Amino acid sequence: DAEPVFASCERADFAGSFLALALLGRDSFLGETRRVYHDMGAAFYGLRAVFATLFLMAVLRIKTVEQVGRHNVLKLGRILGLDRCPSVRTLRRKIKHLCLRGQAMNLMMLLGKTRFESAGVPDAVLYIDGHVKCYYGPGKIGKTYSTSRNCVVAGSTDYWVNLGDGTPLLCIPTEFNDGMIARMPDILRQA
Repeated sequence: DAEPVFASCERADFAGSFLALALLGRDSFLGETRRVYHDMGAAFYGLRAVFATLFLMAVLRIKTVEQVGRHNVLKLGRILGLDRCPSVRTLRRKIKHLCLRGQAMNLMMLLGKTRFESAGVPDAVLYIDGHVKCYYGPGKIGKTYSTSRNCVVAGSTDYWVNLGDGTPLLCIPTEFNDGMIARMPDILRQA
């Protein structure tokens, strides 16, 4: 993994995202990802660079990997401390490599456990919120009510569990579209 190098410059676009990247450095996220995924082998864009890029995409509200290509990769790379941001093709390949390992749920559970233990809040304080993911593909999937669209849509519901101070803990995907009350025992058991 290429070590980040930050050079001085007169102007840096998206400079506010440096604050978020500084918080990422203080959080256990990158350490836990290294613990779960170990490494990606010898590569310029290794594990840290890929997850830092995905984090930067979330901060800058870049919703898809394809949208990275519409931004100036040199300016995004400057924020990451690299020569340039990974290209769309490289990001797709790296994400596919990570997905094939099948460790995403393990990472989420480990991050949730670490954050819960370090939060220092009472165990009984959790906020649970349901989010509907609409599905537009050709496959058959159940239907659920979407409050944002005010209608029944094909999709599923994910339950987001946060600590009392709003810190994200974990996301529990559901295969069936039962109401939150029906799913509560399973959600609490996983939390």
